[in-house]
Amino acid sequence: MTKINYVDMQPNKGKFQFIGEVQSLESGKSIEVIWKLSPSYWFFEDHWPDNPTVPAVIQLEAIFQNSALIYFTRSQNTEKFIYVARIIDATFHKKLVPGDIVTIHSTAMKGKRGFHKIESLMKRQGEIICKCHFEIFLESESLHG
Repeated sequence: MTKINYVDMQPNKGKFQFIGEVQSLESGKSIEVIWKLSPSYWFFEDHWPDNPTVPAVIQLEAIFQNSALIYFTRSQNTEKFIYVARIIDATFHKKLVPGDIVTIHSTAMKGKRGFHKIESLMKRQGEIICKCHFEIFLESESLHG
């Protein structure tokens, strides 16, 4: 059985790629990943030097990138890029620090004309860190209605 390289599916590369270790994936439906926050991540140095934390925008980006794998793995996928179209709501409950290990679970909702809603939770040891509902845009589906 060939192991899928999820990192290569995500168009973000280098320091701006936040793909976790995929625990479960139901293509087109849901994903669960483990994301380990390496103390060497570039943003810890400046955010904040005496109290390093993961910026909210990076938490969201990790959710977006891992959630995109739900669609990149579909057999009919022709997308090279998946765009965030709208953040419906996002709430942050606890801070994340270097060395934390979190679980990101995302579930896709039905889409229409290329737009798909996704519900995501980020947890650390069962404790909710972040909740996010957002919408992505799949260019190829917009052409087909």
